[in-house]
Amino acid sequence: MEMKVIETNQLPRRRSAVFQSSGPEKPTHGGFKPKLDWVIAQHVHKKVGKSGHASLQTQKTRTNVLFKCFGELRNECGCKIEDPKNIKPRHIGRLVQLWKAKGIAASTIKNNLSILAIFCEWVGKPGLVKPMAYYCPELKVEYAAKVDKSPSKNEIDVKDLVSKMYAYDRHVAMQFLFAMAFGARVRETCCFKPHVNDRGLYIEMSQGTKGGRYRTVPIEEPFQKFVLTALKNHVPARNRHHPGYIANPNKTLAQNERRYEYVMSKFGITKADYGFTSHSLRQQYGCDSLEKWGITATVRGGTGKISDEVLDAVLKNNLGKEPI
Repeated sequence: MEMKVIETNQLPRRRSAVFQSSGPEKPTHGGFKPKLDWVIAQHVHKKVGKSGHASLQTQKTRTNVLFKCFGELRNECGCKIEDPKNIKPRHIGRLVQLWKAKGIAASTIKNNLSILAIFCEWVGKPGLVKPMAYYCPELKVEYAAKVDKSPSKNEIDVKDLVSKMYAYDRHVAMQFLFAMAFGARVRETCCFKPHVNDRGLYIEMSQGTKGGRYRTVPIEEPFQKFVLTALKNHVPARNRHHPGYIANPNKTLAQNERRYEYVMSKFGITKADYGFTSHSLRQQYGCDSLEKWGITATVRGGTGKISDEVLDAVLKNNLGKEPI
């Protein structure tokens, strides 16, 4: 009987242990890295205080930050900690002092501390990591933008720009229009299906959103209706030959994201050229949404005082951001 030989590249790819909830058996030797990897493998998929799984991007970020922090602790702070479970308050203090000496941004320090706090809960030490103000009260995280970078404030002829962009790459031009009309992120523009996600009074988004969070965005302006009609004319209804996305169906998600950024750069949608980026479209949408509630955004001279109701409506629902 002839034995079939399986080529190496035909074997199924095994996911990294970091992203498996079961993980490998607990290591008893081999230094801190296998032990840290084991703890991460057991817990990294968990959402904080919720049921369900964290997104792969969140898992990747947690993993990278934890290995970097413990690497700094051992190699730059002189703490030869062999088991990550033995982390102590003094270790956190030394890390913060190191980050301050390096000039690390306050927002990065806060993010690192948040992930270390999650790790300490995993190893049975909740509350070990204090808020950033405990370690460095002089540092403040700036949340509010100070300069209005939206296209409307930069005297850009958007119609002419989109026409030229469409002649070069119609898929990216449609994504750009969608981002402008609904304040969508780049990945969200790649994953939007106009024939499926248009629900009449609102659009719904879940694919490509940050953390996979579902949200709806109201259809209120004539420009939004115009864009949705243009998108439906651009994309055929979903069938076995076409997935229904507005991005190029012949490219992967990563390729479409890179293509989008390339076209933005080619047409001057950068801080260096026009003074705004594609992400500035979200800022313009957010500012315009606030003004519908009678509130002027900080970058347009407002006070920055916003009620919880508006925070939920504009930040969480329309923009898919968690209120600070």
